[in-house]
Amino acid sequence: MKKIYSFMVACLLILGSANAVADTSVVGSPDNTTPWWSAFSDYYTLEPNQTLKLSFTNYTDCVNNWDNFLAVLTNGKERGADGYAEYAVLRADSYGWGPKGNTNDDKSWFVALSNNYNWGTFAADMNGAHVDLSITRQGAHVTVHADVTTTANTTYFEHFTLNCDDGTQDMGLFLSTQNGHLVIDNDQTTTTQVPDENGPVVGTPDLSLPWWSDFSDYFTLAPDQSVTITFRNDSSKGGNYTNWVLGLCNNANRGETAYSEYFILRADAYGWGDNWNAANLSNDYNWDTFQDDMDGALVELTISRDGATVYVTANIETVAGDTYTEDYFCDCGDGEQTIRAFLTAEKAQLVIYNVEYQEIEVPGLVGLMDNTTPFFSEFSPYYTIEPDHTLKLSFKNYTNRAANFNNWIAVLTTDADRQADGYAEYAVLRADNYGWGDLYSTATITQNYLTNEEGIDWEAFKQYMDGANVDLSVARSGKQVVISADITTVDGASYNETLTIPEVGDGTQVVRSFLTVEGGHLIIDEASVQIIPTPITTPTAIEEVESAKASSSAVYNLQGVRVTAPRHGIYIQDGKKVVK
Repeated sequence: MKKIYSFMVACLLILGSANAVADTSVVGSPDNTTPWWSAFSDYYTLEPNQTLKLSFTNYTDCVNNWDNFLAVLTNGKERGADGYAEYAVLRADSYGWGPKGNTNDDKSWFVALSNNYNWGTFAADMNGAHVDLSITRQGAHVTVHADVTTTANTTYFEHFTLNCDDGTQDMGLFLSTQNGHLVIDNDQTTTTQVPDENGPVVGTPDLSLPWWSDFSDYFTLAPDQSVTITFRNDSSKGGNYTNWVLGLCNNANRGETAYSEYFILRADAYGWGDNWNAANLSNDYNWDTFQDDMDGALVELTISRDGATVYVTANIETVAGDTYTEDYFCDCGDGEQTIRAFLTAEKAQLVIYNVEYQEIEVPGLVGLMDNTTPFFSEFSPYYTIEPDHTLKLSFKNYTNRAANFNNWIAVLTTDADRQADGYAEYAVLRADNYGWGDLYSTATITQNYLTNEEGIDWEAFKQYMDGANVDLSVARSGKQVVISADITTVDGASYNETLTIPEVGDGTQVVRSFLTVEGGHLIIDEASVQIIPTPITTPTAIEEVESAKASSSAVYNLQGVRVTAPRHGIYIQDGKKVVK
């Protein structure tokens, strides 16, 4: 998760870093007798969407917990100047105050204040401790985070966030101490740009969001697509449930009659809905620290569709740098229907940094998986078919069901690439009993699709071709080439379409084939692709051959493929040639 977050920041908005060196390297008296509000570092300027990092060693008289460093967030004016004001004073002992009170008087002013100190050893731990302090402005949101390493190499953190005006105002910072002193390492003082936080927000900064009252936009997921939503989760820590919530729903909006939810998944590994299955939920949370961990955590939430199955993975990085994962999966419909995702929360605020869609890499994919493929724009590899050889392959055919021609297309060509000199198409066979090409007028096309009183039942055709499995063969035998498609629908029904070209050149030239699609997509089973010698179909004196296994009603074309609804032409029945 750390790598992912670093990558996101680098890709989105990192502009570089620069030194912001203060002249004062020692703050306070080395004998740790520094009176209250008497010693200060130089002023540091906090720019919008920037992180300021300071490193220093903290020394204390070890008497009181507050005898340590203080970080003061201001409006950028100097102390004592007209208009000088403080947004917050944060003490090392996880206490502070500001214009609206202190951490005990007004919890809503502090969006978050947390630590993992050992209070039994705190006073001694802080003497000589090294502190890496980072202050980040993201829009109106300001985060102060201190990583503390003791002289015994024990590590602690203190984390604090608040909202300051509209995020465009001047801001400054300085350090102070009481009954201690600080030694600042100026060489480690840097500023770095961070993502702009003036993006979509779910909830309110005071973390009072009621249940089911505020939502992100809908994120529509096409089949075999994923969306990754990166956001910060600010929690009121009123319970494990006061965090982000993911909803997966159909194409209707919340409140509409047709609206339904596949499932609701909460950050605390809980959920419900029509497709909810608790057995498919897993996590590696530390429940003893969960509420503190989730407050201010960076969440990278990925929802993926793989066929009918939807996978959810939440990669979580806490402000202390710990990482957790929550996973869930379930089947949602048939894999082709509309699925949408959205975020909500309860007594929490989500600040969305980034939304990124990705197509899942599908081996053998031809076309766009949302079935918007334009005509002659997406293609399979070329398959070279030697004389007297047969290309065999299998693929899944998907269609938008809008038109008959929104399906697979098989193309037989010369050995030149598309748009290159010498490229020509011998024949093109479309799934809907149609084609074209230089030799198409000499060819015979047959099919046994469902019919009605007007011919082929095209409305049924549009439906049963969606998701159908197609076993395609392109057979060369001498000069003849036969393109045959055996089609099996999702309901198990079988159909066939065959194009027979009697003569393609002299039978010795190079011939290639490829697939394309319009208004749909294909997924080729790459393991099924083979080019084998064409089976010998002799003897040709069929009228002298008896077939004991064939029933008197069975009809076959001249390639030996059974035809259930023959049209006009020459066929084989009872071992003899017949004319229909």
